[in-house]
Amino acid sequence: MTSSRNGSALRSLLITVAMVLAAMGIAHGEETSPMAMPSLLRGVRIGMAEDELHKVRPGAERFELLGEPAVQGDDPNPLYTEVFSGSPFFDTASYLFCDRKLCAVTLASVGEGKAFAELQAKIAQGALKKWGAKPERLLSLGVSQEREIEQRKRGALLWKEGTFRVLLTFALASKAGPADAALTIMDLKLLPEELRTTFFQSLTAIVPGQDQHLFSPLEMQVASPLFE
Repeated sequence: MTSSRNGSALRSLLITVAMVLAAMGIAHGEETSPMAMPSLLRGVRIGMAEDELHKVRPGAERFELLGEPAVQGDDPNPLYTEVFSGSPFFDTASYLFCDRKLCAVTLASVGEGKAFAELQAKIAQGALKKWGAKPERLLSLGVSQEREIEQRKRGALLWKEGTFRVLLTFALASKAGPADAALTIMDLKLLPEELRTTFFQSLTAIVPGQDQHLFSPLEMQVASPLFE
C-alpha cells in the first residue's frame, strides 16, 4: 500500500514538473558551462545537444503523457525522463531541452518514514557542501491537484552563480502527501521568460518565526555518504 502510494506521488510530482517545464516556449542562448553537476549525472552538462544526452544517459526516454508523446513531430523543446535503479538518493531525473539545448535538469524522489527523512537530510546537507553553505532560504508554495487539500508548503534552498540556478525543495510528510525532494539545475540564459516566471512564481520569502520546521532536514544528524 505504501509503495503504491509513493509510486503515485512520485508520478504526480514528475508529471507536475514535466508539465511546467514542457508546456513553455523556446529560448535562445549560447552553450554554457554548468555549475558542478551531481556525480550520478557525470557527463551531463547544461547546453548539451539531444544526441549528446543519448550517449551519456541511454536510459533517458522521451516523456509521454498517458502513453502518448507530450508533443508530436520534431519538437525543439523535448522533455526526457529517466528512472534510476541504483541511486541511493533520487528515483527519477527529467531533462528539458529549450531550442534543442539542455536548459534544465530535475532530480526527484518521494518516500515516507524515518528512512526517507534521513535521505532528505543527506540530500540537503550534501547540497550545502557541494554548492555552498549559504543559499537563499525560501518557501515553495506548490498547489495541490486536489481542491480539498490545502496548499502544500515546501522548504526551498536557492543557489545562484551567474545565470545558473540550483533549486532544492523538500516537503515533509503530511496529510497533503508523502515527503519528497526535488533538485533542479538550470541556466536562466537558456530558459524562455515565461518558463522563468512559472518556475519561480511559487517561491516566496520566509516569514520570521514561521515554517522553520520545513528546514528540519538541515538540522538532522546523519551519517555519510551525503549526496554529492
